[in-house]
Amino acid sequence: MIALTKSRHLEGQSCLKKLSLSTCHPELRPPLKDSDRRRMEVGKEIGELARTLFPDGVLAPYVGLTDADAAEATQERMREGYDVIFEATFVAEDLAVRVDVLKREAGGWRILEAKSSSVYDKAKHLVDVAFQVFVARASGTEIVGASMIHMNRNFRFGDSLDSLLRIVSIDEDVDDELQRLPELIALEREVLSSAALPIPDPCPNSSCRSCDFRDHCLPQLPSDHLYFTGLHHSRQKKLRALGVTRASEIPVDQELKGPDQLRVDALLTGQPQVSPLLSGELDKLTYPLYLIDFETIAPEIPRYEGTSPYQVIPFQWSCHIVESKEALLAGVSTHREFIYRATDDPRREFAESLLACLGDHGSVLHYSNFEIQVVKQLAASGVPGGDELLALVSPRFVDLEIIVKNGFAHPKMQGRSSIKRVLPALDCKLSYKNLAVQDGDMAIVAYLRTLDPTCNHEEREQIFAELLEYCELDTYAMVYVLERLLEFSSKG
Repeated sequence: MIALTKSRHLEGQSCLKKLSLSTCHPELRPPLKDSDRRRMEVGKEIGELARTLFPDGVLAPYVGLTDADAAEATQERMREGYDVIFEATFVAEDLAVRVDVLKREAGGWRILEAKSSSVYDKAKHLVDVAFQVFVARASGTEIVGASMIHMNRNFRFGDSLDSLLRIVSIDEDVDDELQRLPELIALEREVLSSAALPIPDPCPNSSCRSCDFRDHCLPQLPSDHLYFTGLHHSRQKKLRALGVTRASEIPVDQELKGPDQLRVDALLTGQPQVSPLLSGELDKLTYPLYLIDFETIAPEIPRYEGTSPYQVIPFQWSCHIVESKEALLAGVSTHREFIYRATDDPRREFAESLLACLGDHGSVLHYSNFEIQVVKQLAASGVPGGDELLALVSPRFVDLEIIVKNGFAHPKMQGRSSIKRVLPALDCKLSYKNLAVQDGDMAIVAYLRTLDPTCNHEEREQIFAELLEYCELDTYAMVYVLERLLEFSSKG
C-alpha cells in the first residue's frame, strides 16, 4: 500500500493526475534546478530558525526509520514528558505526516508549521496544515489547535533575530478545511491504489504552468484547447460548465473582448492576428526608446540597512537605446549596462546609474510591471535616485507586454505573452538555451553566490560576465519584439 503523505496530498489537491504521475511515473519529473534547491534550503533554514523559539524542544528520531518506527519514536518522546517535539511523525493506516513542531497545551497538543513566507497565505498553506491535523487525530493524538510560523514582514535588518518569526493561530480555518478532507482523501486513495490513471484527465488550470509534468501533459491537448486561449480562468470555468473545452466550441453568444478574440482567432486560424489598434499604440512611443530590464534578489533574511524579509533588491540593469523608428527597423541600437560588484547594498548605485542612462526624454519600455514595482520600492525606501526614477514612471514608462497582449496574437504563443513565449512565435533565432544563466531564478542563485565569502575573485568575475550576457539578451529581445510588431502593424 502506498502511503498518502503530506507531499502527495498537496499534489493531489493541485491535480489528481499530478499525484498519479508523480507516484507511478516519477521519471517524467525534470531534474531539480538550482533555484529549486535554493528554495528547499531556505525552507530548511526557516524550519531550523523556528526551533529556536522553543529552546526546550527535543527532536523525534526519523532519519533512516520507517514511518511506523518514526511514529513510535514520537510517541515515546510524548510519554517521556517532553512539551515540545520537533519532526513528530504520525501514522494512521495509509496516512503519514511529519510536523515541524508539536507543542503540549492544556487538553492536548498544538501543531505548528514553519513556512518561509512573510505572511500566512490561506490558499497555499491551509491544505498543508489541515492534513497534518487530520492524520495526527486519526492516529489517536489529541490535537487542540494549529498555528503557522512565518517570517515577520515588519522585521528590519539590525533587529534582534528573536523578532524574525511570528506565530499565528489558524484554528478556525483548519476546522473548516477538515470538513472537506474525508472526501478529498478518498479520491487520492483511489489514485494511489491504481497503477493506471483511474480518473479522466482533468481540465488544465493555472497551476499547470508551474507543474513539473506540464511538458508531458500539455502536448496531449488539442491545439485549440481553452487552456491555450489565454482567457481568464474564471471565464474558462464558465465555458467548461457549458461543456466547452475547445476554442472552436465557444458559442457565438459568448462575447469576447478584443484581445481575447484576437487570441481565439489566432488558435482557430493558425495565423498571427494583429489588432487595428496596434499601430496607434506604437505611434505613441517617443524616441529615443530605452528598453530596460532589471535583475534582483529578495533575501529571506535582510542583508542591508533598513530592509525587511524578501524585500526586492535590484543589483543589475540592461538598457538598449533606439534613436529612431528607422533605426529600429534597421535593427540598430546601442547597449548600456550596470552590475554591482561589491557585496554591500547595491541600490544607490543601481538607481543613480540608471537615472543617468535614461536621460531627460524618450519612452522607457519594460516588459511586465516588475520594473515599475522595483522603482516604487526604491523610492519608498528613500534610496537616492529613487524619487527621481519614480517621477519618470507616469510620463515615460511603457509596458511592452501590454502592447503585445492587446495588439498581437500568434498560435504559437498559446494565449501567453511572456517574452520567452513571444520570441519563438516571431521566428526569432535568439536563444537562452546556450547561456549559463537562462532565467531570472538562475540569475538570483548566481548573484547570491557572488555574495558568499567562499566565492573567489575568478569565480565572481565569471558569474558577473554570465549575468551581463543574460540581461543584455533580455533587452535585445525586446528590441527584436518591438521591431517585428512595427512590421506587423504596417502590414495590417
